[in-house]
Formats: sequence, C-alpha cells, structure tokens
Amino acid sequence: MLWFTNEGITLQINKIDLYDKPANGRMTLRSAGRLNVNLGVPCYSYMHLADFEARLSLQNADLKIKSSTPFADTEITSWVDANSNVWVIDCQADYKKTLPSGAVNRISLERWGSCDFGGWYGSRDRDVANGLGTAKVNRQENDIILEEKFEGGLHFTIACRVLETPTEILRVSDRESSMITPLSSKQKYKILISVVSSNDSDNPTQEAISLLDKAEVKTFTALRKRTSQLVDSLLVEVIRSSGRQLSGEYLLYSSLSYGKFFTGENIRYHLMAGYGLLIMIIVSGLHPITGIPKNLIGGLLFRMIVIYYDLILKLMSI
Repeated sequence: MLWFTNEGITLQINKIDLYDKPANGRMTLRSAGRLNVNLGVPCYSYMHLADFEARLSLQNADLKIKSSTPFADTEITSWVDANSNVWVIDCQADYKKTLPSGAVNRISLERWGSCDFGGWYGSRDRDVANGLGTAKVNRQENDIILEEKFEGGLHFTIACRVLETPTEILRVSDRESSMITPLSSKQKYKILISVVSSNDSDNPTQEAISLLDKAEVKTFTALRKRTSQLVDSLLVEVIRSSGRQLSGEYLLYSSLSYGKFFTGENIRYHLMAGYGLLIMIIVSGLHPITGIPKNLIGGLLFRMIVIYYDLILKLMSI
C-alpha cells in the first residue's frame, strides 16, 4: 500500500503470514512496517504541482508516478520481483534552478506497531497499547535491519538497501533508522526491500539479507545487459546515420573493442565492411608502418571519438 506526502511517499509493508497469536486475545494479522521516501521538496503538494501522473499497471504489475513542480521533476517506479519477493522502488529527482544545490533524500524504515481493525473494519481494539510490538532497528554494513517478535512466537525481519548512490545511515530511535543521500542537484537510486518470517526461515535476518544480495546481482546483471544492448544499437545507429556505406573502420573497431562481430540481422554490415575494406586497400594502398589502409587511420580515430561521445551521452540518460 502506498500513499503520498507533501515531500514524498509512504509505503506500508505487509506480508500475508504475519499473524500474531497472543495468549489472551484473538489471532490478528499485523503489518510489517513502513518505508518513508522524502525527496526534500514539496513534490506532491497541491499548491506547487504543475503536473502529476500516477499509473498502476495490472498487466505489468508496477506503479509509475511522475510530478513536476517549480522545484523539481520527479519520477518513481515501484514493483515486486515475483521470483525473489523483493520490493523495488526506483527513484529519480531532477532539481531545477529555483533549487541550484538540489536536496538530500531521506529513506526511513520504521515500525510503530499495528492496530487491529477486526470484523472487516467493523470494530477496533480500544487498547492502543495492543499490537505495539517490540521492534528494534540496527545496521548491518549498508543495510537497515528491522526485527520484530510477536507474543505468539512468530518473528520476522525487514531488510532495506539503497543502490546506485552513497548513503549515511542515521539511527533515529530504537524503532526507526534513516538513510540519507548526499546533497545533489540530481538524485537517482533504487531501494530494495525484503521481508522474511520464521515461517520462511530459521534465520529471517540472514535470509532477508540474502534476498537483497541476489536482487542486487540481478539488478546489475540487467543493467549490464541493457548497456550491452545499448552499445550494439548505438553502433548500428551511427552506421545507419553516417550517410555512406560501412567502411572497414567499423569492422576493425567493433572487433577490437568487443571481441565479436555483429550478429543476427546485422550480419550484412560485416559483408559491407569487408567489401569497403578491400576497396580502400586497392584505392589508397597500405600505410608503410602500420599496414593499415591510409584513409582508414584518421577515419578510425574520428569514428572512435564520435562513438564514445555518443555512448557517454546515452549512458548518462540511463
């Protein structure tokens, strides 16, 4: 469950098996905790919104939120990895000239108990002390760990990790810890959340951290794959937009840089490259020292600069 605050979002973290079975009381399904993401500016304040969009896709099982204010343009995407049961929140904020230094972001994990609204919200437990629990937060390396044990014996762990930006972990209280990002005019990071109960593992904390480790590897593997695809598509794009036939410089560059040729539908480019290289050798001859066609040397250096420049611009936009 997710809702908006003036400066960010709050996510209610739940798990279907978190039943509290107290000795003197009825069995109750409790919530696990809450995650607060503060983007440092009134990005969802009605008084400042120039544009806002929130879309829940049942087909893709994800949530996408965009907002625009005089202070920043923000974008948040959230989904659960069904294979690992890890909740992923992808956050980005681009701060504007009205806030030249940008802002710090604060990601907080907390648990202040869980109230009981029985009978499908037809009643509630008037003893507000019931369901408070004994939650404790601590830090393990770069993760926030929240551990809770119910009176009935079930215990569980929430683990929280932030990727793609450095963070400073601040312990706010026994029940809350925060991760704070550096002050920046552009924020971009991923939050990973896992919840493991004693029904899942004899050591919920260890298993929760293990889930984050696996999700992090999967995240970077996907990023590497996307980057590789981007490089290949970029080379093809440069080739197609060059306004002339493919010359041997592309064949040489792609072979030296990637140790492989274009594959699949792009194989025709290699045939063109071989043909172009042969023509250049016949027309211009070979360089006496390098043995490379004379016209190829300057063109190759120029094309390498262009490709790297375009590649850097593309990667900066990931």
